[in-house]
Amino acid sequence: MTHTIESERAKYDREYLGTDPDGHFTKHHGLPLMEFIDHDDPAVLEQDISSWIDVGCGAGSMLAEVIKRNFHSIGHGIAAVDISEHAFSAILDAGYEHLCTTMIAPAHRIPTQNTYRIVTACDLLEHLPPEWVIPTLEEFKRLMSFDTQYGFTISSDPWRDLHLTVEPRAWWLEQIKAVFGDVEIKGYGPVYYFRITDEEIDEEFGIT
Repeated sequence: MTHTIESERAKYDREYLGTDPDGHFTKHHGLPLMEFIDHDDPAVLEQDISSWIDVGCGAGSMLAEVIKRNFHSIGHGIAAVDISEHAFSAILDAGYEHLCTTMIAPAHRIPTQNTYRIVTACDLLEHLPPEWVIPTLEEFKRLMSFDTQYGFTISSDPWRDLHLTVEPRAWWLEQIKAVFGDVEIKGYGPVYYFRITDEEIDEEFGIT
């Protein structure tokens, strides 16, 4: 089956506008990642988090919570990306649209030249057609800035017909390391959490 941006957008428009019997599109997909960060690296959520981009899946619940917890230190560098214009309801319902840029775009073609210190994608990668996985990870890498931290959660549940790339953890680690290099990935269960250090950025851009 051929997957196009238009067909995938139409599919997720229908899902967001549907009855959502499983509550999949309104749940807090970033909760496992936030729990991990709270336990392992709590300074991430206590420091200036005004440079953060979150790419799919769902209503933007994680960014809404991040903004709520850090309301007085938020700048204008927070962004949410989803292929459907009907996403972002948690951000909009909380009245945070003036604090978060929303971009309607597929994950492998994000329309910004900005870079971010935190890049997250929670329960997003398994939704992608297999041929979009590496281009999406490469797009995430393009968004990196100094000391960027990456956090992904990836489901291995073949849920309905919407999880198009269901692979074991070892496969996902191979894809991540194929793009980001031999980074140390920490996490448990669905969480993949790692940091691109300044030394790795220097090497990436040929700075000696």
